[in-house]
Amino acid sequence: GPIGHIAKALIFEDILFVFDSHYARKIFAYDLKNNGRFLYSLGKKGKGPGEFMHIKDFAIDSLNRQILLIDFPQRRISWFDMEGNFLYNKTLDFFPIKIYCDSECIYIQKEAEKDEFSLFVMDKNLKVISKHLPFSIYPSYINFDSGFQKVDGKLLLNFPLCDTIFQLKGPDIFPYLAINNDKYSFYSCVKKNKIESSFELSKFFNRYATQSNSNFEDIIFPNIYFEDDKLKFFRFSFNQKWYTFIKLYNKIPILGTLYNDFFYSILELSTSDEKYGTVGIINIQSILNADIELAKENKHLISEELMHFIQHPDPNSNPFIIFLK
Repeated sequence: GPIGHIAKALIFEDILFVFDSHYARKIFAYDLKNNGRFLYSLGKKGKGPGEFMHIKDFAIDSLNRQILLIDFPQRRISWFDMEGNFLYNKTLDFFPIKIYCDSECIYIQKEAEKDEFSLFVMDKNLKVISKHLPFSIYPSYINFDSGFQKVDGKLLLNFPLCDTIFQLKGPDIFPYLAINNDKYSFYSCVKKNKIESSFELSKFFNRYATQSNSNFEDIIFPNIYFEDDKLKFFRFSFNQKWYTFIKLYNKIPILGTLYNDFFYSILELSTSDEKYGTVGIINIQSILNADIELAKENKHLISEELMHFIQHPDPNSNPFIIFLK
């Protein structure tokens, strides 16, 4: 079936694995050596061997050349070989959410309740080696996304409702990087453990008006964290506003906050000391129905180039970004 929502993509050797978590609810395999030719899919509906009620995540065991799939409702992990053949499955005594597999351990993020742990480190036979992130300090909710990533040999975990990125080493876990908003963050380990580095964002947040909400005030909801040898990228929500934090190598950090308008979005960029600039993100189809006069009345920043495009739109053009200020 067609892919409707790409939740995860992994490449192993010359195979691209694409996970559609919402529509097809399958994992599709493509041959990169042969122009992306479709190979097979995993995720047949059912309760039998190699079948699934709802795939939640998958991982690659590169050492054994196997694919591991989580079936959340059945609390089950299934193993497949690289040709898509079912090998075996094992049932857990908890509901798994996320999975990562390295040469020694399998890391499983689970749905936790009071007095339970949210992260299990297990061996290849699913024997528990260690447990981390107790629910009483780090509550885990299934509807908040997080994930594992391997960066320059480091395994990192972006955990739900937490302002800290963790590093995993074998059975141990360490705080790796923290977002510090100059207050006690919700279920944060910043005040309790030593971290390698932190981003001081209190000056950034003071620049933006925030909506007060007694249930979610001063809570950081992590969305995407990415790091390589050139930049750090962290998208998160704070006090009901979305922020994007970008730190280029040896450069001043930049924080952006997004405001949505009827036919385009405005992204305000700031450094800790001053406003950096404004970017308009334009959607072509929305421009075709735009109310230009209303935008002028609201004193939105519209450059001559943008105004010309709005008045003479090209429906075949892609959405584009234009610097407004």
